[in-house]
Amino acid sequence: MHIPLRSAIGEALDTKQEAEIGHGDHAISTTVQHMAQIINLSSKNPLVREWARTILAGVMVNAKHDEAQAIHNFVRDHIRYTRDPYGWEYIQTPPVLLGGIEEYLKRRAARPIGDCDDMTVLSLSLMKSVGFPVVIKTVGYNGRFSHVYGMVHVNGKWIVTDTVRPDKWFGWEAPGVTRVMEVQA
Repeated sequence: MHIPLRSAIGEALDTKQEAEIGHGDHAISTTVQHMAQIINLSSKNPLVREWARTILAGVMVNAKHDEAQAIHNFVRDHIRYTRDPYGWEYIQTPPVLLGGIEEYLKRRAARPIGDCDDMTVLSLSLMKSVGFPVVIKTVGYNGRFSHVYGMVHVNGKWIVTDTVRPDKWFGWEAPGVTRVMEVQA
């Protein structure tokens, strides 16, 4: 399996890199480590922080739950969940997705698409850019890892932020998980 990555290093945030990651748990772990690196670097990007500021404009100051929920809802409502190309793990960086959202909001492009890792990277980067501790949570059903989403630390509690389902809310988590791997970002 290949992993084409939008690079998260320095000013190269808008470039693509490809790397062989293999299969199985090691490949999943490698992908999650790339995600954590992208989140750490993107959360310091002025563009990402400016988007977070805009998203939080209508939220009361220090209403931490409402801030995290506003970011969750923004990502959920502005990225259309779509799977990666068959046989590839493709991770889009926040600047790429935010650029797509900007074009969509200006009615110059269709709503951007992304899978669970893209939406997780964007939501956690935005949250971390405004001071929230975040964790990447990879889960499996029937023994195999198959989904990834975020957790955000708000008011002393970890809250799930799974943005792929347009009909679900901040804090919702699918039942039936049989495997879990968490990585701090």
